[in-house]
Parts: sequence; structure tokens; C-alpha cells
Amino acid sequence: QYWLDQARRSQDQYGWHGVFLDNVEASLEKRLLYGALPQKYPDDTAYQAAVEENLRFLFSTYFQPSGIPLLANIISLEDPAIWFRYLQYLDGAMLENFAVDWNSGYLEPAEWETQLMIAEQTQALSKEIILVSQGSEFDQDRQLFAFSSYLLINNGRAYFRYSNAQFYDQNWLYSNYQVQLGQPLGPRYQINDSWIRDFENGTVTVNPYAYTAAIDLH
Repeated sequence: QYWLDQARRSQDQYGWHGVFLDNVEASLEKRLLYGALPQKYPDDTAYQAAVEENLRFLFSTYFQPSGIPLLANIISLEDPAIWFRYLQYLDGAMLENFAVDWNSGYLEPAEWETQLMIAEQTQALSKEIILVSQGSEFDQDRQLFAFSSYLLINNGRAYFRYSNAQFYDQNWLYSNYQVQLGQPLGPRYQINDSWIRDFENGTVTVNPYAYTAAIDLH
């Protein structure tokens, strides 16, 4: 209630048009990493229930009735079901390691596919999803892989950024952001190890096993 009082005051006083919660934890992973488990919530089940109830309270008490959007950066996600439990009480959410892992690593193909499924289902629920891919500014292959992965699943409610958490104050722009693919002709489909999506003016191909991607215009 205290937090909500402060949030409501900021909306009224400063004219903000929404709130972004950073972070909302989907497991105790970060708490375990720091060796600081919350006393009242000793396991994931208890912690997730408490976080979900907090979101329900905020959403139903103030944000939903007032029409003010509430979004969150959901982190430490180990079970996609928790994402959708939280999403009931949000207008959208952010995935901060989309398509590629933190630092210089890549996701395993199964985890990559899970993230794409999350993005597709989130939009199907008429929710927004913000997808941030981490990497080096000059790693063109990594940026292409991440951006192409986004193009496979963007159905109008997904938003993409290739960046690095240390440089969020910088705006990195890439030439492939200007490619005019037109509208998608359907959902993505798989051929061997690659996922493909056809557009009016071209095709996007991503191979999550080889970590390669291509955007080809007709």
C-alpha cells in the first residue's frame, strides 16, 4: 500500500502515463546468488505466490481501474508458466536477454524457442512485450541474429532493442532497422534447423543451432 501511494502520487504530481517495474523476480535465483533469501519466502513457490499477489493488488486496486499501464521487467525466469501468471496483472513485460544470452554467450536452441513462444503468446493475449538483446555494439552478426529472431515473432505488440546493460543511455542504430520487409504473410515455420518467416518483400531466416541469421529481400 505504501508503494502504491507513492506511485499514485508520482502519476498525479508529475503527469507520468504509466509505471515500469524494474525488477519483478520470477524465482529466487538472484537471492540465492547473493546469499540473501527472504525469511518469509524460503522457496520459489512461496516467493512467486507473494510476488503474484503483490502484482494482483497493484493492478486491481489502481492500474486497471484507472487505465494506467503497468509493465514489468520479469527476471530470473526459470518456468514460463510464472511469466504468464504474473502477466495476468500487467499490461506488458520485458525480456532482457532475448534470443542471445548475457555477455557474449548464446542461448541453447530449446531456450531460444521457449523465448519465442513466450513472445508470441504474450502478444496473443493482447499484451505488450519489450525484447532487449545484449551484446557488443560492433558485433554485427549477433545483432542480426537477435533482430531476425524478433522479426520471426513480431505480431504488432513486440518492441526490440539491441544494446548492452552498461550503455542503456546510448541509442545504437543499425542499417537493417530500415529494411522494408512489408507485412508478414504468416507465422514462422521450420525447415530442418532453421526457422523462416515470409514477408511481402522478403524472407527472414534464423538458425538457432548455428547462431546465424539472414534477412533477404525479393
